[in-house]
Amino acid sequence: MCSSDFYSFFEHTADIGVEVKGKTLEEAIERVLLAFYDLNVSLDNVEERMERVIKGEGETLQDSLVYLLEEALFLFDTEGFIGKHVDVKVEENIIKATVRGEPFNPQRHEPRFEIKAITYHQMVIKETDEGFLIRVVFDV
Repeated sequence: MCSSDFYSFFEHTADIGVEVKGKTLEEAIERVLLAFYDLNVSLDNVEERMERVIKGEGETLQDSLVYLLEEALFLFDTEGFIGKHVDVKVEENIIKATVRGEPFNPQRHEPRFEIKAITYHQMVIKETDEGFLIRVVFDV
């Protein structure tokens, strides 16, 4: 499995559990999105050639995060879009992310996992003494 300095794995039987920490809620969400992209394709050779804006809006912050990640998955599945840099704004239960990256190119990008869905299973969004902790399970 791959690893990074901005996310870690937690044990899950069949899928991939990812944990991120951020000083702010926005930073933690940015790191979850980057983890999502990095699990799909190694970010080492991804360039910031284009920009996409995605949004998640739900009844709860968890709903909004799932919807945001589903939007990222939709863009990856339909356009091959891979994010390299993310800026997030959160207002109540609305998460808006500006993502810079490029379309997948099999000659330059190393595929990793095929994420099929975002799950609510074991999802955590909580404030800690150091900032925020988010845990998400990706169905592969």
